[in-house]
Amino acid sequence: MFALLESGDRAFIEHLQTRMTQEGITCLAVDLGSTPDGNTHVVLQLPVYGQMEAARTLLYRSGRFLRSVHPDFHEALLQVRQAPRHPLIDWLSAPWAVRVGAACLAIALLGYAIEWLA
Repeated sequence: MFALLESGDRAFIEHLQTRMTQEGITCLAVDLGSTPDGNTHVVLQLPVYGQMEAARTLLYRSGRFLRSVHPDFHEALLQVRQAPRHPLIDWLSAPWAVRVGAACLAIALLGYAIEWLA
């Protein structure tokens, strides 16, 4: 089993499970136990790793999926989507950084081609 999302809100996880199942993603809401403050801790798991990319796309990027979520859970899903990520990954995946990397790769390949032809 592969964990997609963990939360203390069982209703939120079960709703996401229902929505993803409707989208063709096989997933399970599994109770992991209780937190120290007495709340249940639930995880959304995928039994098939091949569906992980599609499930992540739905969960983190799909506007259609966001609009299909019940309004009670809309804010919780927005918080999941805006969860803090590692700053280095944000910096390296910024559009300008990707363009600079592509330009550097193109220059290096051009240099190798010129050297090979000469």
